[in-house]
Amino acid sequence: MDDFMEPQLDVKLPLTYQKAEVIYKLTFFFARTYLEKDDPVAIQMLLAARGAMLNIAKANAAAATSADVEIQLTNLARARLIKLRADYKDFLNSRQLQTWEKDSKEATDFRQQSKDTSLGSAWYLGVAKESSLETQANMCLCLLYQLDCLLQWQLRAREKEFLIRGISKERVFAVRAQARQKSQRSRN
Repeated sequence: MDDFMEPQLDVKLPLTYQKAEVIYKLTFFFARTYLEKDDPVAIQMLLAARGAMLNIAKANAAAATSADVEIQLTNLARARLIKLRADYKDFLNSRQLQTWEKDSKEATDFRQQSKDTSLGSAWYLGVAKESSLETQANMCLCLLYQLDCLLQWQLRAREKEFLIRGISKERVFAVRAQARQKSQRSRN
C-alpha cells in the first residue's frame, strides 16, 4: 500500500492542498483495505478524494489570474469533500460502528494532533495502519471537517476581497492591457 511518492516540489503547497492529499491517501488505503477494488462506493470515494485534491491545486493555480475561477474550483472541491464525508458516515452507520461526536475525547485528541502541520501523509498512514476500521473512518471524518472549515474561511476571505477589490476577468484584462501599453511606450 506504500505506492505513493511524495512530490519533490520547490513551492510550498497550501495547507488546504496538504490536508486534501492526506485525505486522498487515507481514503486510498481505507478503500483498498476494507472495500472491494471494483466496489462502486470505493471508486466513488477515491474519485471524490482525488477530485477534491486536484480542484484545490487548480484553484490555487488560478488564484493569480482569476478569483472567480478560484472560487468556483474551491466550491467544487468542497462539494466533493462533502460527498466523501457522507460516504464515510454511511460506511460507519451501515456497519453499526460509532461516529465520533464532535466533542468526544477521540475527536478532540485527534484534532489536536492534526493541528501540527509538520505531520505528513506518512504519519497519518502509520496511525491508520495501527488503528481499527472505525478509528480510520473517524480520522478521515475529522480531517474532512477540518478541511471544510479551512476552505470556507478561504472562500469567505477571497469573496470579500473579490467584492472589495473587484478582482475579475475584466480587471485582469485591464491590468494586462495597461502592461502592454507601458511595454510599447518603453520600446518607442
